[in-house]
Amino acid sequence: MRKMATMRRPAASTRPGSWRRGWAAAGLITLLAAAGVPDAWSRTPLPTRLVALFLQREHALNDAMAKGDLLAIDELVSRDFEAHAGQAPERPVPRANWLQGSAASQFPGRIEELSARAVGSAALVSFVWVLPAQAGRVSVVDLWDGIDENAHLLVRYASPLGKTTLLQGEPEPELQHRE
Repeated sequence: MRKMATMRRPAASTRPGSWRRGWAAAGLITLLAAAGVPDAWSRTPLPTRLVALFLQREHALNDAMAKGDLLAIDELVSRDFEAHAGQAPERPVPRANWLQGSAASQFPGRIEELSARAVGSAALVSFVWVLPAQAGRVSVVDLWDGIDENAHLLVRYASPLGKTTLLQGEPEPELQHRE
């Protein structure tokens, strides 16, 4: 019996258009895999360079305050610094009073939900400062005088969330207006 000659098909990689099908299949697999990713993973934000930078700066300030390290606090805070509390925003706490109160308080806090935005050559940073149980949670908005590792804290606005009290320095006495 005679053997019938068979024609062999060329390998998949040599067939015309096969690379397109390969890329299409890879793309389809990627899309299907991404659709199956749990919601928690897909919603986890990656920190931007600015968020990472100011998270480090805020942690350095927080650590210095927890240790009562006045020199470290002084290096991170601008010479023109002032703090404002939500209970009396019209009465700023001067730098010297805030430094003294921050160094004396020596309680650790945890920074959560930090966001940062460059505004010209300054940075606006907001976060929730979680203090020990007896003190609670504080909403903080900081204005830094730069957007690099040499930035100094210029203004801090802090307001309690819920029934929180702030323990950092006392505001200047209220000015008496003359009539």
